[in-house]
Amino acid sequence: MLSCDWLSQQGAYRLLGLAWSMARYHVMQHNDEPPRASLQAVATCYPRYGYSCLLHALLRQEGL
Repeated sequence: MLSCDWLSQQGAYRLLGLAWSMARYHVMQHNDEPPRASLQAVATCYPRYGYSCLLHALLRQEGL
């Protein structure tokens, strides 16, 4: 690893045009399977409903 005493880590990110938050970002794992299965089941029952409106409202009523 290279050492650079005159440039801080935050300064290096600024120099490269990158966001400082990239250095501290941690990926969080989510379990999407239950909501995805519910969405598919509701979409199968109501194929004419659009996700952005009615299917989303139905899932919200179920507590998802």
